[in-house]
Amino acid sequence: MQFEIRSRWTGNVQFTADIECDEGTPLGIKVGLAVKWAFKSGADLSGADLSGAVLSGAVLRDADLSDAVLRGAVLRDAVLSGAKAIFAGVDDRGYEFYLTTGATPNDIVIRAGCRRWATFAEARAHYTQGYASNGNVPEILAKLDLLEAVAKARGYLTVESVKAA
Repeated sequence: MQFEIRSRWTGNVQFTADIECDEGTPLGIKVGLAVKWAFKSGADLSGADLSGAVLSGAVLRDADLSDAVLRGAVLRDAVLSGAKAIFAGVDDRGYEFYLTTGATPNDIVIRAGCRRWATFAEARAHYTQGYASNGNVPEILAKLDLLEAVAKARGYLTVESVKAA
């Protein structure tokens, strides 16, 4: 069957996958099959809405997932080595914390729930300057620290950008 994956930004069809399943197959499995098809076919996954995708056991080594929405995706045993995404877990409110990268160092997007930032300084300022939500600020800052440490280790951040922040 033909299954469409849409852009998270415009809602337009980003690519159409040719997947093998029945019409009654759960949506998450269809999305997962489409993602696997896209990766094998060289389709661009950046900016795609992959919400709820079941990617258990998927091999997406070096996939560009920048700006992709992975809300509710099942990533158990998925191979994401080299993929340009870092997942730091979910806080007690259910907000996902992750970072995606573009093609060049410092081209990053930090995500926490529905919020997005281009720098760690912006993200930390949001949570430390009068943050009035019900989030656990020490936990949130720890997740940002983890994202930053892994981004540095992978070379997603240059030394100059880290010093400037």
